Amino acid sequence: AFTALGSSSGNHCSVLVVMASSAACDALSVKRMPGQLVIDGLPHPLRIAEQEVHAGGAGMDIPLEPGGRPLKLTGHRVWEAALLLLEHLRGLPAAADCAVDLGSGTGVAGLGCRALGAKTVVLTDLASQLDLLEANAEADCCSDGGVLRVQALDWRDPAASQALAGSLRGEVLWLIAAEVLYPREQQSEFVEGLFDTLLALLVGWTGASAKVFLAYQERSRSITLAWRARAERDGFEVLEVRSSGEAAVFQLALPEAARAAAARRSAAEAAWEAAFDESWTSLQPRLPAQEEPHLRHLAREAAREFADAALGLAAWRARRILHQFEQLCRLFAAIPKLGEPRLVSAANLQVQQLASKLRRLELQSCEEANREFDSMVHRMRQLQALLHDLPEGPLVHDIKASIYLNRMQVATLQLQAAPRESPEPEATAQSDGVLRAAQPVPAAPATLIDALSATYGAVHAEAVRSGCPRLLRAAEDLLCLMDDADEQAARSWLLCGREFGSGAGVSAQGYGELTAVLRLFLEGSREDASG
Repeated sequence: AFTALGSSSGNHCSVLVVMASSAACDALSVKRMPGQLVIDGLPHPLRIAEQEVHAGGAGMDIPLEPGGRPLKLTGHRVWEAALLLLEHLRGLPAAADCAVDLGSGTGVAGLGCRALGAKTVVLTDLASQLDLLEANAEADCCSDGGVLRVQALDWRDPAASQALAGSLRGEVLWLIAAEVLYPREQQSEFVEGLFDTLLALLVGWTGASAKVFLAYQERSRSITLAWRARAERDGFEVLEVRSSGEAAVFQLALPEAARAAAARRSAAEAAWEAAFDESWTSLQPRLPAQEEPHLRHLAREAAREFADAALGLAAWRARRILHQFEQLCRLFAAIPKLGEPRLVSAANLQVQQLASKLRRLELQSCEEANREFDSMVHRMRQLQALLHDLPEGPLVHDIKASIYLNRMQVATLQLQAAPRESPEPEATAQSDGVLRAAQPVPAAPATLIDALSATYGAVHAEAVRSGCPRLLRAAEDLLCLMDDADEQAARSWLLCGREFGSGAGVSAQGYGELTAVLRLFLEGSREDASG
């Protein structure tokens, strides 16, 4: 039980006594002063620096469900549940060899374990929270030759948890987490991350025994239901070992059968991640270079639906293909505006071939899928290059598309044609019959990418006027390059002739003329380049 013995408003000093469960133990005496908490009753006193918690202010309130109790964002204060946890650990027959404090905040729980005799203590929190934690660790007066580490640990990073697990040694392990359970945005992801970390540390522990201690004050029933459901799913045995008011301490133990099952899941997860990394490495050259980090995260989340990572990645790419096709469909109605019969015919042929292929595309392997998708991306880029400057319009025909992998539908698209309206008079054509580039050639391109864009406009306009296939291929190359390369990659492609991010390479025809034009742009010879 906590009992306030006295307070003084003059110096903001208060004393809190935590009564032990055994009459043989002296009570913990907790004295709070401005910026510091002093705890007596352990083998040596703890002096924990705190930072003031101010109510209100933008970004301070943790979002709560209706009826939940408000809490201010802070890892910089010692809360009652952490003291209750220390009191419980102090009453155990022996301290652990090794203690890991998850979400340490001020570090009071982990430093308390060190004072109780733990030889190795690891204090962990997010990198943004480490300054105060490191200061308290350095100020700890215990110098028994043990190991005290402070390190960043993000529960969303499985590799970091596994690395930490591999560094721990001893016979008895305590995993402690005080006041890390409270309502917040993305609450379910938070609980999942915490228990994923606990499992990684328990599976990697090679000592004789390991226990988990969770201490918190319940501020919303939903967070309690969430962590208890996850604990039950993982096979934890949960026991409430101490409580005071609304604060409670829970001990979690993982039976050997549940630990073995978790180890198997962990091994399967590691194998899946390795398979995904291998498949992603082979796919990378086919993707836009500047989007690769963002795309990798999206692809990984989508591939999670599949036990086979390579199949999941191929399915993600299939959906991406249909998404790109859907965007391209919006330009089909504008094809007649190309004016030149040869271009209209070529564009319609490409559309028919794509639509026919995608109506029901059945693929037997991931390798076949990637080859087919490469071909489709190439065709869609050709169409995009041809229709680049045309406005989107309503769909003229219904669009249906499905992609199957190993007889399983992994992507589908269905679009309805817009209702037909009365035809409007056609706009008056330009006097010279040429579709002008959307962007004029700048007097002095600021960057190579600007030069590429300007050159594309000129090449595209000439391709529309003449219908020359070579110029269409050159326009496609330029479009790919602008989509897939940054400044450095574009310059490398130009000067060294390397393939760029799409993996399509540079068309053999027109490469000399194209690079010559771009070099003139780089040298600032605008008039020669325009010619």
